Amino acid sequence: MRIKTNDKDTSIVQKNRYENVKNEITLTAILNCVYAQKISNETIQTKLNHQIQSIETAINRINPKFGEKSKNYDKIKEQIMDILSQFEANLKQFCVVSDNKIQETILQKVELESQLFMAVLSKELLEPNEKKQPKQKDKNKPKQNVKNTVGTLEREVRKITQKINELNEQKVKKIFDAMETENKAISTQIRKPRTIKKITKFFANRFNTYNVIMKTVLEPIEHRIDEFKINELEKVDFQNQEFDLKEMEEKINETEKLVFENEENKIISQKLGIL
Repeated sequence: MRIKTNDKDTSIVQKNRYENVKNEITLTAILNCVYAQKISNETIQTKLNHQIQSIETAINRINPKFGEKSKNYDKIKEQIMDILSQFEANLKQFCVVSDNKIQETILQKVELESQLFMAVLSKELLEPNEKKQPKQKDKNKPKQNVKNTVGTLEREVRKITQKINELNEQKVKKIFDAMETENKAISTQIRKPRTIKKITKFFANRFNTYNVIMKTVLEPIEHRIDEFKINELEKVDFQNQEFDLKEMEEKINETEKLVFENEENKIISQKLGIL
């Protein structure tokens, strides 16, 4: 974030500028949060679609004629809906950890951007005075280099922006890896039958489609869902949470307030006619 300076700024212009930057920081943070949620939702939906396609392909391999008029079709359909519901719920809860981490990082960025803006204002306030006063060396007084502070904060903002992007990328990978088999591919764990058993399997599948689908397609998925709950979701010490945009906006505003309204920054704002 770079702020253009203008020595002729009036008090009103400074106030507008101050509010505009605060609003820009808030809006950017909110958009980052919404975008993180969008990534979660879209990735979960994509993962869910892959699983649906996998189930449909597996059932078609067992019995291509299995359809709405087939015996036990409604039972299988109900079972699939229940499994997909559990599958989706697992993924949503799994995302809570990653999304909370992203939200924390976004708040850190808000704090850094707020500090950066105040550092820029401090630099603008000090520069005219430095030109008027003769240079004096005081070994006992620590040297405050506002220029270096601004540069450091700009680098920190760039770094934390990159971190947010990386956390979103890592989250996508984790979602696609969740509840997968060892070979990390969407799978219903159906083994291809040997040639000798093909004829026997053909008739078994036609006359006992329900049991074959349950044992070779749906039960393995249920097993993966249950394992995931035990191995991954039990580590999460809170229940599934819906993203609350209003609550997040309040946290963003509070983070800004802590920076903009601390004692040192209030003095800077007052000297510039902002407060």
